[in-house]
Amino acid sequence: MQVHFETTSEDNDEDFGHAVVKVQERARNVIVIHVGILKIHHKYEVKCVVPRIKDDEETRPDEDDVNVNCRLTALDSESGEVVVEVVAHKEKLQKETIKLKCGDGDSVNLVYQARVLGKGKGTPMLKEGVRLLEALPDPDESDYASDWKGFQ
Repeated sequence: MQVHFETTSEDNDEDFGHAVVKVQERARNVIVIHVGILKIHHKYEVKCVVPRIKDDEETRPDEDDVNVNCRLTALDSESGEVVVEVVAHKEKLQKETIKLKCGDGDSVNLVYQARVLGKGKGTPMLKEGVRLLEALPDPDESDYASDWKGFQ
């Protein structure tokens, strides 16, 4: 017995398979980037194209906006590609915001949304455009905060 799933015109490979990072413009100055599922205490690189900043050569990060868990590492105004480092630091839904200033004096908020799996919940399949950079030490582990070097 075989099971077949019909795909409608609304279902395409990107949405149905959840294979790529999804970029949605929610308002004139709010763009939500759906990163997918991440694992807690891990650092990821997220690459995506944001059409709103394409061909705006004066787009730059806002110096007043500092986010420890989400850091802009590259911005290509020619292609609209944005590269960000995201640290998954809390379980369930995590939202991190980066503010960009555009050439027209307007600002754009890039809101990165991710589901974060807790410790022992498995390993997520990363979307295209998301790359694991490193596993970070768990601050709740007793060995992490200890300065004890062991028996010698």
